[in-house]
Amino acid sequence: LQRLRETVEAEEKGGTKSNWQDFKKIQEDWKSAGNVNSPHNTTLWSAYNALVDRYFSIRHIQNELKDLDRKKNLTAKADVVTKIEAIANGIGEGGLSNTTLRQANDLLEEYKHIGPAAREAQEELWKRLKAAFDVIHNKRREQSSQTNQLQEEIYGAKMRLIENLKPYLDFN
Repeated sequence: LQRLRETVEAEEKGGTKSNWQDFKKIQEDWKSAGNVNSPHNTTLWSAYNALVDRYFSIRHIQNELKDLDRKKNLTAKADVVTKIEAIANGIGEGGLSNTTLRQANDLLEEYKHIGPAAREAQEELWKRLKAAFDVIHNKRREQSSQTNQLQEEIYGAKMRLIENLKPYLDFN
């Protein structure tokens, strides 16, 4: 009973991953010990059952809190994904500036630091996020390609200008 009481108190303080295994081991030990021929047998069983009920009550409350936290995280992640999708949709008309790209990357960091959500919903959110970032990065590659092409044209024009100026070097 004392080991069970310590396990329940540890679970109440947040528990550890090994707490469940400890609890199961105590239950096995209790069952293998069997009944005790004593006038206190009923009291022992009552105390054991009360501690087991308390342990499961704590676990139930912790699971409910995790579910609530995951719902809150899902809402926060959905808001971030919506903002990133708005950025992805907005770059079609204008262009992708460094500020816009930085905002999208900041939102991605915020998304990563939000806690976990329900697995099914998190997969769907990740797909939406990836699709939005694919649009952003494709636009970035397109602009980079255009910039490189423009730089090559400028370089070619400068080289032609230099070639045109060479005869003036020998001019007296």
